[in-house]
Amino acid sequence: MPKGFLWFFLLLFLLNLFAFVNVYGQQDTTVLFSDSLSKETMSISNLKRELKEITSKSKITESDSLRQFSILDSLINFYKDKNKKEYNYFVSEKNNLAFKYILPLKIPIKEENYINIGENIGVWKDTTDGKIAIEEIVNNPVNLFSPNTINSSNIEVGGYYWLRLKLVGNGLRDEVVALQIGSVFEAWSEIIFYRSVEDDAFHIERSGTEIDPKEKPIKQWRNYFYIDVAAQEEVVVYIRLHSNELRFHPKLIFASLGDAASVSKGAEEFTYAQGIFQGVLWVMAFYNLLLFFIIRDKLYLYYVIMILGIQLNVFYYYRYIYFLFPTSHHLIRSFIVISHLFMIGGGLLFLKSFLNIRELLPKWDNFIKIINYTLVVAVIIFIADHLFLQYPIWSNNFSLYKYALLVIVLIGIISTILGFILGVLALRKGYSAARYYLIATSGLFVGGIFYALSYLINAQVDSFVDSDIFMYLFQGGVVVQLVFYALGIGYQVNRLEREKSDALAENLELQKETTSLLEKKVKQRTVEIEQQKEEIEAINTSLMEQKGLMEKRNSDITSSINYARRIQDAVLPDLRSFKRSVPNCFVLYKPRDVVSGDFYWFAQKENQIILAAADCTGHGVPGAFMSILGDSYLNQIVNLQGVTKADSILSRLHGQIRRALRQSSTENKDGMDISICVIDLEQNNVTFAGAKRPLLYVQDGKMLEIKGDKHSVGGFQTNAENSYTAHQIDITKPTSFYIFSDGYVDQFGGEQGRKFMIKRFKKLLLEIHNEPMVRQRQLLAQHFEDWKGREKQIDDVIVVGFQIEP
Repeated sequence: MPKGFLWFFLLLFLLNLFAFVNVYGQQDTTVLFSDSLSKETMSISNLKRELKEITSKSKITESDSLRQFSILDSLINFYKDKNKKEYNYFVSEKNNLAFKYILPLKIPIKEENYINIGENIGVWKDTTDGKIAIEEIVNNPVNLFSPNTINSSNIEVGGYYWLRLKLVGNGLRDEVVALQIGSVFEAWSEIIFYRSVEDDAFHIERSGTEIDPKEKPIKQWRNYFYIDVAAQEEVVVYIRLHSNELRFHPKLIFASLGDAASVSKGAEEFTYAQGIFQGVLWVMAFYNLLLFFIIRDKLYLYYVIMILGIQLNVFYYYRYIYFLFPTSHHLIRSFIVISHLFMIGGGLLFLKSFLNIRELLPKWDNFIKIINYTLVVAVIIFIADHLFLQYPIWSNNFSLYKYALLVIVLIGIISTILGFILGVLALRKGYSAARYYLIATSGLFVGGIFYALSYLINAQVDSFVDSDIFMYLFQGGVVVQLVFYALGIGYQVNRLEREKSDALAENLELQKETTSLLEKKVKQRTVEIEQQKEEIEAINTSLMEQKGLMEKRNSDITSSINYARRIQDAVLPDLRSFKRSVPNCFVLYKPRDVVSGDFYWFAQKENQIILAAADCTGHGVPGAFMSILGDSYLNQIVNLQGVTKADSILSRLHGQIRRALRQSSTENKDGMDISICVIDLEQNNVTFAGAKRPLLYVQDGKMLEIKGDKHSVGGFQTNAENSYTAHQIDITKPTSFYIFSDGYVDQFGGEQGRKFMIKRFKKLLLEIHNEPMVRQRQLLAQHFEDWKGREKQIDDVIVVGFQIEP
C-alpha cells in the first residue's frame, strides 16, 4: 500500500480531532460571562450606573438582556448578607424581567444557522408533577421562571418543566418563525405549546416522541411550532415539557428559531433529494436480488445485504424511521447498529466473494471472519445493554453500549482500510477485477471516515453537531461505489463469459480428438468383444453341459435320499403296535431334512415294554445312517439277546457302536444321546436310564425330572465299556412320561429370536399333561410352529409321551 495514503489518512484524522476539540471546548455563554463578571473589580456604583443605562434604553438587545441578568446577579450576591432592603429590591427587579428575544431583521433559512435561544427562555421546574394549569402559570409568571441553566448535572429525570418565551417583533415587518424544541436526539415524550388568544383562551398544539409525526403541527420528526410575530408586537408563549423515557431522557433544554417557510421548503426539497437517492438504492437492491435468484451467485446476495444496511442507516440518520416506529425508541436506537451490521458485515462478505479471498489470500479469510464475529457480538451487546439500561445513556455510569458503539465504528474504519489493502494485494496477484473494487472503495473511503468521525464527535459533546456534510460525502461515495461495483460485476460476468467461451472452444476441440480416439477404441473393442463373445459362447455351451450333468446328479441324489427316507420310515416302529401296547401315547417326529438323525424305538418282551428316543450325531443323511445302525443294534440287544434292563441296554449299545465304527482305532466320533424307558406291568414301575438325555414326568400335578448320565453312547467316549444309572419310578399313581431329543428346546424363535429352552418346555408340558395324548401331540406341534415363525428349523425333533394308569 502506498505510503502517501497512510499520511493522507493520518492528516484526515488530525483535522477531525481538531474539530472535535473545538466543539467540545465550547461552553455555555451565560456561564462564562457570569464567571468573568464575578472576577471584575468594577465598583457597585458602576454596576448600578450601567444597570440604569440599560434600563433606560428604548430597545434592549439580546446582549443587553444577558448583561442585565449578570449585573443583577452580582448585586444580589453583594447585598445578600449586607443590606436586606437593597437585596429585596434587586431580587424584585430580576423577577420583573421578562424572558424575551427580539427577532433579528433576517431570520436564518438554513437549519445549521438557526438561532439558539435557549438562554432567552425562562424555565420553571413544575413541583406539582404536571397538575398545575396554564392559567395559574400565566397569572403569576415572574415568581416562577428563572434563566435556563438546565443541563445533565441538574435535570430531573421524569420531571415536568415549563418554559416561557417572549418574542418581540423587529419593528419593520411581520414574521412567521419556526420554534424548534429539543434536537432530534432528545426524547421529549410530551411537548404542549400554549399561545394566548382572545378572551383568555389559548391555542394549544402538541408534539413529542409519543405523537405520530403525521399528527404534529409540522409533519416531521422534529418538534416545530409556527409562531406569527407582528412587527410591533410581543408574543408570549408557554411550553410544558415532560419525558417518561428513562434511558433516552434529554440532558438539557434546547430551543432554536428559524424561518418557517424554509422549514417546509427545506423538508420538501430534502425529501425529494433523499427520495431519489433511496429510489436508486432500492432499484439496485431489487435488481441484484433478482440476479441472485436467477444466477444463484452469493455475490449478488451480499451486495443486497450491504445496500440494505446503507438504506437502514439513511433511514436512521434522517429519522425516516420515526414515521415507521414513532414511539418505539429502543428499536429506533437499535437501528443504527443493525444498519452497521448489514452495511459492514455485508460489505465484508461481498469483499470476500468479489476478490475471491479464500483462494487468492487465504490467510486473510479467517481475519475477516473474526471481524464479522466481533461485529455481531458488539451489536448484540449494544442492543442488550440498551434494553436493560436503568439510567440515562448520557449519565456517567458505566455502560457497555458506549464501548460497543466505539467498537462498531472502529470496525467500520478498519473494514474500509482493509478493503483497500486487500484490493491492492489482489491486484498484485493479477486479479484484474480488483481495479474496480479499489476505485469503488476509494470513492467511499473519504466519506466513510468523515461519517465515522462525525458519530465519534456526536457521542462526546453535549449538544448535537450537525454532520450532514459527512452524510453527503458518504452518499456521494455510495454513488461512486455503486457505479464501479456494477462495472466490476459486469467485468466479472464478461470475464466469466469469455472464459466459458474459451473453455467451450477447448471442449469442442477436445471433443473432436476424443471422438476420433473413441472411434478407434470402439473398433478395437468391437473386435475384442467379438472374440470374447465367441469365448463366452464356448464357455456357455460348456456350462450348459455341466448344468445338465449337475441336474442329473442332483436328481439322482434326491432320488437316493427319498429312497433312504422310505427305508428309514420302514425301519421305524409301527405306531399302531406301539399304541396297542401303550394305548395312551404319542410320537412327535419332525425331521429337519428329508431324512432324520433322530429316531424312536419300541419293543415288548412278555410283561415289559421298552421305549427309546435317540438323537444321533448330525442330521440328514449322516444322521439317518446312525439312526438305522442304532435301530439295528437295539433290535439285536433286546429282541435277540433278551436284555431288558435299561442300564444294560445302554452299556451293550455303547460297546456295539464303538466296535462297529472302530472308534478305538480310528478318529470316528459318531454316537448318540438316548433315553430308555422300561415299563414293567407286573411290578407297576418304570425304569429309566439316559445317555445325556433326561426323563420328564408329571405325578400328582408336579413336574419332575431325572437327568441322564453325562456320557453319550459311542462318540467322544474313550472307554470301551460304559456303565449307566438306572432309575425306578413307581406308577401306582397316574403318571405322564416324556422322553425327547434336544431339537425342540434348542429351536430359535419368539419375538426376540431366542431358544425355546428346557424351562419353557417343562411349563408347556405341565399345562397340557391332563389333555389326551393325541391332543398333547397337536398342541406341541402347533406351539413349535408358532415359536419358530419365520426362523429355520435348526435340528431334528422327536418327542415321545406316554401315560400309565394303575
